[in-house]
Amino acid sequence: MSSFCVSFGLFQVHRKLASSSFNGDMYETELLEQFSDTDATKEFFACLDQQLNKVNMFYRTKEKEFMDRGDSLKKQMEILLVLKSTFKEQQSKAGSSHGSKEDQSISSTFSTGTQLTLSF
Repeated sequence: MSSFCVSFGLFQVHRKLASSSFNGDMYETELLEQFSDTDATKEFFACLDQQLNKVNMFYRTKEKEFMDRGDSLKKQMEILLVLKSTFKEQQSKAGSSHGSKEDQSISSTFSTGTQLTLSF
């Protein structure tokens, strides 16, 4: 675990880089000079650090959810492009053989569990 520090005169904020992406970076405030000897100030900044870390964890979780959703939508788009291509191929074949009465349908199940069936 490595860290870096930003100084604001009366206090420094240390960012501890986590070893895993799930835990994420954690922040800790170090009080300098006159504020460092009061318990109330220490407790206040400890609470601020805790809240900041909660907010960061929340947004890291949301970011992961949106990235996963984006991956799912990308896969669905790829499936739809294949379906579109297959549909056009079957449509052109159907145009050349007017008398064919076979069931021409395409079916695919998305990762969300939704099934799509196209009939033509």
